[in-house]
Amino acid sequence: MLRNRQLESHSPACSLRFDWSDSNVKYYVDGVGSISYTKNLPTAAGSILINNWSNGDIYWSAGPPLKDSILSVRSVDMYFNVTDPALIEEWQLSCKASAYQKVCNVPASKGS
Repeated sequence: MLRNRQLESHSPACSLRFDWSDSNVKYYVDGVGSISYTKNLPTAAGSILINNWSNGDIYWSAGPPLKDSILSVRSVDMYFNVTDPALIEEWQLSCKASAYQKVCNVPASKGS
């Protein structure tokens, strides 16, 4: 997914992002576009997996490591965005109904 952008293994941190829409999935590294897919796009909700590996591949993971390979995740920020007025209204009503909570329920999309 990030093959168009080399990650520096000595860099203290980087920002990874993807935007998923009906027409494409775009990936970014430190705010710079990396790659975009327009075929075989997901059509249903999925999950996010964050992992770390070092398999000794000299081109990707630059191994084998001389010590433990450690991944630190500072934060994961996820945003839900809709443009359908009916879904926006449903979401706003849900937030008002659960005003004492910090997190509002997100209504299911019409496609589910």
